Amino acid sequence: MDLARWQLDQIYFHTNRFVAVSYPFAFIFCFVLKRREIYLLLVIDLRPYYAQWVQKFKVLIYYGDVDGAVPYNGGEKWTEGLGYKIKEAWRPWTTNGENLMGGYVQMYDTPYNFTFLTVRGSGHMVPQYKPPEALAMFKFWLFDLGYPPYTGVPTFY
Repeated sequence: MDLARWQLDQIYFHTNRFVAVSYPFAFIFCFVLKRREIYLLLVIDLRPYYAQWVQKFKVLIYYGDVDGAVPYNGGEKWTEGLGYKIKEAWRPWTTNGENLMGGYVQMYDTPYNFTFLTVRGSGHMVPQYKPPEALAMFKFWLFDLGYPPYTGVPTFY
């Protein structure tokens, strides 16, 4: 099976075939050639789509803050680059409303809830690495509960 076919099969597998998908996918193909890795990026700019989505839906962009594969600071810069006014500035949030720091959050002023969030101490797979924090994050976001502020002194790992 060639790499392109495998990639398309993955997309089909991860896409609900009963729902019409009206947005493009971004692909990253990795080829190994003469013991050197060459990355070919076929990336579609999703910013125009986000401009539409935040007018109709709640959007949550989240990262594990110790993710070595996709560091959060790139997502933070990308999100800031969308140009939305900040509704709630970058601050620590807590999972229990008291002293269990969940990470950091920044919210943008859009018709619906547009949030950029990090989960403290998590790698790439946030629900796998930090299940309680992931559950709290999704609960606060889905039910518009807001992210309780962390008022303690942030500690290092």
